[in-house]
Amino acid sequence: MAIIDSGSTVGCGGSISGLIPGGHLTSANEPLLVGGVPVLKDSGLKAMPASGMYIDELRISRVVRYGVGAYNTPIGAFTSDDDTLGLYHFDGESTEHYEDASPHKIPLIRVKKQTESKSNQ
Repeated sequence: MAIIDSGSTVGCGGSISGLIPGGHLTSANEPLLVGGVPVLKDSGLKAMPASGMYIDELRISRVVRYGVGAYNTPIGAFTSDDDTLGLYHFDGESTEHYEDASPHKIPLIRVKKQTESKSNQ
C-alpha cells in the first residue's frame, strides 16, 4: 500500500492485517476493510482515523507489484492486467456502489458503520 498526498508519496509499506507475505486472505466470506483502522480502547495501538483522507484508486492483485521503497506515484488511473483481481476508481458520482474495472467485475459496496444509541434517560 502507498499513501499519496497531493501527488507525493508520504508513506508506503502498509499491509492488510492477518496476512503473511505472499499469503491469501483468510476467507473470501469475510469483508475486506479498507480505510481508517478501528482501534480498541486501551489496546496500546495508535489510532489511525480515516477523517481527512480519501482513497482514489484500489487495485487488488494476485502478485506483489512493488518492492520496498520502489513505488512511484502514478500519473493516471491504474489499468487492469492479467494479475489484477479487482480494480476500483473512486472518482464517479456514487459514494455507495463502485464498479470493478477488472475483467472479474466484482462490485464493491460501501457499508456504513451502524452506531448504537446509549442513553441514560
